[in-house]
Amino acid sequence: APSYYALSYDWGASHATKRILCNGRSLEIRANLYKALYKIYAPHDPPVSTRFPIWIDAICINQQDNEEKDHQVQHMGEIYRNAKLVVVWLGPSKDNSNLAMQSIPALSRTMRTIPFEIPNTELHSYDLPRERNPIWLALGYLFQREWFRRLWTFQEVALAKEIL
Repeated sequence: APSYYALSYDWGASHATKRILCNGRSLEIRANLYKALYKIYAPHDPPVSTRFPIWIDAICINQQDNEEKDHQVQHMGEIYRNAKLVVVWLGPSKDNSNLAMQSIPALSRTMRTIPFEIPNTELHSYDLPRERNPIWLALGYLFQREWFRRLWTFQEVALAKEIL
């Protein structure tokens, strides 16, 4: 089977659309997908290699054909499971939620050192940001993004071999 990437993203508003060229054909896509593609294929700093094709439901499934959509939905798990890499697009950064993305690795390392059962009164002795630190607010904003509100996205990342 050929290697490919798959994109996990939130579709966004249906009224906001953009036109792209895909394999020489003009195609209308939602603005959120356009932003994801722009970020993925940004000429100045692409986060993924363009050596592999990328599977995107809104492009690879004929959205005007309900029969095809019903058929393809049955294969979604297989598509994400077999992808070489699942690229997750959480959406454009807003409300300083990019600070959360930068802080997660350090927070994760610290959290692994804390015993599972510890009284709240002892948390201050660990190297965690203080209660009013902007990192906590940024994390809240990050998890309020639409991507976290979709059930499909959890399946997409749970089945992935590798995630970016």
